[in-house]
Amino acid sequence: MLKQFAPELSGQMIFKMYVLRLRLWQGKQQILESISLKRYPEILDYARPKLVRPGLLELLDFLDTQGIPFVVVLGGLCDMVETLLDQMMESVILNPVLLYYLS
Repeated sequence: MLKQFAPELSGQMIFKMYVLRLRLWQGKQQILESISLKRYPEILDYARPKLVRPGLLELLDFLDTQGIPFVVVLGGLCDMVETLLDQMMESVILNPVLLYYLS
């Protein structure tokens, strides 16, 4: 997603993160801050058709049958994750989904 909406800066920051000259959270933050808020609807549209990893729906079904909550800890891009989870809710009944936001 970062490469899609901030290709030039992403290339620079990802290289710095890869060679350990920049921490992951710092690079992610710099890239996200460079993207105009006007593009936010585009970012959510970009997230909607993304597929979840194979086996995730089965894992969620299993957790539900065992009464184990599915906990998601988010450190950013919360709306993108919620968009993906909303799509999964149509396929899976979860009891409950807990979202924790880190600041």
